Amino acid sequence: MGNLLSIILSNKDHGEFLPRLLSSIVSQTIPFDEIILIDDGSSDNSKEVMRNFKSDNPHLNVRLFLYDINLGWGTRATEGIHHSKCRFVFSTIKSAGQLLPQFVEKIRKALSSNRDIELCVATAYYDRTSPHFHNAQSDQVLSRDIRNNLSLFRRHMHHEPDCFFTKPQDISITPYIPGRSACINRNTLLKFGGYKAELKWHSDWFVLMAIAHTYGFYCLEEELVISHSHPDSYSSQKYDDNTWMEIFNTMKRILDEEEAYRICRYQMMSECFARINCFLLQSDEWKESRVYKSKDLIEQRNKIFYKHLLDKNGVGE
Repeated sequence: MGNLLSIILSNKDHGEFLPRLLSSIVSQTIPFDEIILIDDGSSDNSKEVMRNFKSDNPHLNVRLFLYDINLGWGTRATEGIHHSKCRFVFSTIKSAGQLLPQFVEKIRKALSSNRDIELCVATAYYDRTSPHFHNAQSDQVLSRDIRNNLSLFRRHMHHEPDCFFTKPQDISITPYIPGRSACINRNTLLKFGGYKAELKWHSDWFVLMAIAHTYGFYCLEEELVISHSHPDSYSSQKYDDNTWMEIFNTMKRILDEEEAYRICRYQMMSECFARINCFLLQSDEWKESRVYKSKDLIEQRNKIFYKHLLDKNGVGE
């Protein structure tokens, strides 16, 4: 299938994590057709690690884009998508990630089996126990089955034992889409505008959900990626309610104005509302409220949240 799959990594100041990820890229049973490494203005040894990786692996198609100015993950990852020469891009991997050896082989097989696939994912193990790495081959990691994240969604589907391919109309409830393993049709991702930097840590989630609601998604029920959480990651930072509301308003504007999101607008508005609702309810302000603590007052909680939305935006009922 020629240039089928590219991996695009945008990194900033995570040089200590890069060797493990790059080693897992080299260890693939089938190589990536293209490896794009982007450094977004790091002040540590990240650039040196990337240069050494390229020089140590002349048999691989490694392309380096090393910058002195930091523009953010969404901007740089989208630049990488424009640079790519492959039909599919794996651009949601983070520096603290890790691929199991058959990632490329399994994904290529899935993409080759169905030309209608626009979004292909595999289940992923999310290690949130510490900022330090576990051995990818250890029973401690691989025995942790996270497929129960998909169990609710699967009950509504008819699928093969190892995978399923949804259609947009099948997504009647919010599916869990393992973003850290997402391989997306390059042209489709660009059609949706790539990763929008103004959505901050929601930029990958937003476009993945939009593509899933527009085209469906193909899921391999096999752990092929390990995502290691660490305290300095972008998504680990805490933000106040005003930041959440700013992101929600940006999501709404994109859905209102951009043609690519027209088909999935209704579903995406529901997704965005639910996501912001969920995170706002985790804030200290909400956790101290009587409504949050009352298990039988979900409807009342939602009414109060709706009023909270209006008040934050200066809109009357």
